[in-house]
Amino acid sequence: MSPEVLHALQSVAASPSERVLLFALASRESRFVATARNPASSARGLMQFTRTTWLEAVRDHGPAHGLAFHADALSTDPETGTISARDSRLLEELLVLRDDPNLSAAFAMARLGLEKENLAPVLRRPVTDADLYLVHFLGPVGARRFLRELARAPSQRASDVVGPDAVAANRNVFVARNGRHRSLGQVHAAVRQDLWRQRAVYAGLMGGAGPGRAEVAEAR
Repeated sequence: MSPEVLHALQSVAASPSERVLLFALASRESRFVATARNPASSARGLMQFTRTTWLEAVRDHGPAHGLAFHADALSTDPETGTISARDSRLLEELLVLRDDPNLSAAFAMARLGLEKENLAPVLRRPVTDADLYLVHFLGPVGARRFLRELARAPSQRASDVVGPDAVAANRNVFVARNGRHRSLGQVHAAVRQDLWRQRAVYAGLMGGAGPGRAEVAEAR
């Protein structure tokens, strides 16, 4: 891990617990490589923001991180929800900024913090690390849809809920090696267990908070 990445992850979290979660997410997403790319999707950077999730983050959190001009230049199609900018050069500059580990970590933390508050009343249970990872992985709207369907029918195929683009970008998450599609419950459990293990590792290395009661209970 480079010193720049280490500093980026340590500087944006307000508590040891948040810091450890962010480290676990960065490890899972990019193995701490600031310029990592996913050849199967548009995901890029330390926290593997896609084109869509990055532009959402810039629109929602850019002004607080020195990107007010860029955020103002973005527009959202009211029918499709697509975010873009008329200035193609400015848009390209924005997308390249995903390689900035400081911005990538800051936007990831901002999205997680906001959605944790929004998810609690919707889920009617404690929000777990796995829930927050899905926010980063699928975006706030996609994560809420996943979690609503998880509560309603956990045995249904996850690929039917997240859509073909998400499956194509991360096939190993949704489809087993034998070609069998994993259920919502199986995907959530796999993410939960992996993050729990990683969180335990980074808590030990950093002297931060280990898995909380909700994570420990669910990992068993």
